Parts: sequence; structure tokens; C-alpha cells
Amino acid sequence: MDTRDPSRSRRVPPPSRPTEVRVPGGKGDAGHAAVAVRRAERADLEEVARILMEGAVAGHFPAEELASALAEIDPADSDLDPPTLLWVAEVERAKAGAVGLRRADPHVVAVKWLGVIEAYRRMGIGRLLLEEALLHCQRAGYLKVLLQLQLDRNPVVDLFQSVGFRLHRERERDGRRVIEFYLDLYRDPHL
Repeated sequence: MDTRDPSRSRRVPPPSRPTEVRVPGGKGDAGHAAVAVRRAERADLEEVARILMEGAVAGHFPAEELASALAEIDPADSDLDPPTLLWVAEVERAKAGAVGLRRADPHVVAVKWLGVIEAYRRMGIGRLLLEEALLHCQRAGYLKVLLQLQLDRNPVVDLFQSVGFRLHRERERDGRRVIEFYLDLYRDPHL
């Protein structure tokens, strides 16, 4: 009898391809620089934690789960889908941003953290990170992706809605306004 946990037996999709974005002072033609989005590895954790903690401290995403989540990621070359998944964006080998997901149940995952270093914001790096994470979710067979924002930040709300997230509800939690979104991957397979 196979006693493996079926929620951890998902195959990891192949890594993403590099993309170019316009970066002021970029070394490429007309200021363009290659952006590579890939699964984070243990060697990335210190910088990824710093990037994501910036957003958590500002109140955009929950900080309390971040430390435990970072401790439970598996190496990027693992064949299993761990409870926490992280991707990192690099511009000319410098860490520019990160996104983190946590599995809520065998078929549902939640976007918990998305952060881009201030110098790289408004260049499409957050979108690249989010699209790569959502593509992984679709390939891995997840049915739904959840998201909670603790602030009404129009650029971030617009970003999530532009990739297919729909407003579920707004509520108060610990005196803060929380906006909840969802994306049905089985209904909206547009990725």
C-alpha cells in the first residue's frame, strides 16, 4: 500500500524562460535587461526573506507566517510540491522580487507574499513573478488560488485583477480592512 501523502506528490513544472524588461541603466539595448524568474533555492532565502518582509512590515501581507514558511521550502530541484513555494526574479543576477505561495489544501493554494524591490517597481516584474507562480499552479493541478490583501492598494489590486483574480469579499480583521480575491483555475484556464 502506498502511504505517501498525495498532496505532496505533484511534479514540479519546468523552470521559466528569461524575459526582458526596461530597466533604467540596464546594460542591454536601450536600457533593457533580462529578467529571470525561477524557483527560489535555499541559498536565496536570506534575500527573499528581506524582500518579502519589506511588504509584510508595510502591512501588505501577513508577516507572522513568513519565518515558518521559509523554513519549510524544498529545494527547487525537488519532485515534490512542498507546503510553501517561492519564486525569485533576478535582473542581471541581482534579486529584484519574490512571490510566495502556501498550499491551503490539496487543491487550493494561496498567494501569501509578493514583493518587488523599490528600484524595480512598475516595470512588470511583479506580473512576471505572479504569472510564473500561477502557471506552476495550473500545471500542478491546483483548482483555485486565493489571495488576501490587507490594504486597498490600487496598483496591486489592478495587477491581481488583470491576471484573472476576482473580488470575493471585503471584511475587517484586527481593525484592518482585508480584501479577499480568488482565481478558479478550472474555470479560467487562461494562463
